[in-house]
Amino acid sequence: MKKLTIFLLIAFAGIACGSFSLVNTTGSPGPQEDVTGVTNTIIELNAAHEKTKITADDYSSTSMGQLITLGTPAGYRIKLRYTKFGISLVEALRITKDEELRRRLVETAQWSRRPEVRAEAIVTMATLYNPEHKKHFKSAIFDSDIGIRFAAVEAFQIWGLEGTQELLRQRMEVDSSPLMKIWAAQALLGMGDKSALDTLYAGLNSESWVIRAMSARYLGDYANPADYQKLVNKLQLETKNDFVIAELSIAALKLISQKGDKVSYSPFAKGWKENDEVGYTIGKDNVIELEPLIIVPPRLRIPESLRIASVINNKLLDLIRNRLGATLDPIQAQDPMVYQLNSMLTPTGFALKTRYSELSYLVTEALGGTTDPLLRMELERMAKDSSNPLIRATAMLSLAYNREERDLSFITDGLVDKNPTARFGAMEAVEVGRFKATVPYLMQIANQDPVPAFRVYAMQILAKFGDPTGRQL
Repeated sequence: MKKLTIFLLIAFAGIACGSFSLVNTTGSPGPQEDVTGVTNTIIELNAAHEKTKITADDYSSTSMGQLITLGTPAGYRIKLRYTKFGISLVEALRITKDEELRRRLVETAQWSRRPEVRAEAIVTMATLYNPEHKKHFKSAIFDSDIGIRFAAVEAFQIWGLEGTQELLRQRMEVDSSPLMKIWAAQALLGMGDKSALDTLYAGLNSESWVIRAMSARYLGDYANPADYQKLVNKLQLETKNDFVIAELSIAALKLISQKGDKVSYSPFAKGWKENDEVGYTIGKDNVIELEPLIIVPPRLRIPESLRIASVINNKLLDLIRNRLGATLDPIQAQDPMVYQLNSMLTPTGFALKTRYSELSYLVTEALGGTTDPLLRMELERMAKDSSNPLIRATAMLSLAYNREERDLSFITDGLVDKNPTARFGAMEAVEVGRFKATVPYLMQIANQDPVPAFRVYAMQILAKFGDPTGRQL
């Protein structure tokens, strides 16, 4: 219980620093407050972070234990936020202007004995854009711990100052880890170095399913739209891994969508925050530490004149019908890259792990906003009748991205479902669909739901809808 108290103090410190996602619906700034007490609290919590590790077991006997069952993107963001000790602390440190905190941040990045704490400090330092910090990032990028090297590449990608590309190119070419080579390649592509595409295309032929999946994901973000058919061809040949099938499908959809208007799908790419879904999710504060788990559905951006290859829809139908609850077979579970993936230590790393452990996230990204009649009919059936709450939640959310009133009946049914996975999925569907007709249901959840985090989430949606009750509660 003491560990949970420390963690919740960190979360509330982040809120006090201005990162709470409830929007200010009045349009006027709030009063200026003395944040000295908050600063001192963050200093104390940063020290406590060195000695504290939160696990799912700490939640099992509390009302927050239900968070572990969540299975939709917003659910994953909340679950990670309340099971990964450093995410809220990183967010609080990122927006502080206190010099003492910044000095301690540099010390942590250099000397912390816990790799997770050091990695978080490295990434947070990058947001300060201080040229003097380059030496710390450079030291980290050669560290023996892959989690620290991953954080250093991420820091350089955020920082983006002179000399960055040379160091990233070196990692892409000589790092001992294939995962790090892919991670460095996407960072270079985010900075405009198209030569890194060769590394991603080579990754599609890897024996490791993690490398094939990551390569496909970043090709969708950065490849030439004219290469759409290359990814479709790879999809036709992929039979071994569900995550690779999903990522190839998403990547192909992203590329065909960019045959129309230019779209930014990577959180590191210019213009990403201009996407409607991103701006709506992060709100006016413009701060969220789990940006890679915000979905920008490519289907909503595909011109009606363009035809999607049938193999994409067929593969995705099979995944949602038959594979959402499946686990990796023993051989794939022992892929060395899975171990490396599980060694990631930053919020982005946690999000990447979620992407390759929760198939429902990828299926939602691939199906969200579909107008295909067969896909819609199947999703409607699942949203109404499936006995699997994860399938119901995924189907409701996938349909909600179209914001069509005809989908409201089964979404409102989901809002009163006894199963927390289905109930939270329905709330998220309300949020992305912007279904204001559900306000009475949200009011009931905000006041009476047995899961405290669900009550807060309902309040947040009410506030986004402009209902003052959300902020009052």
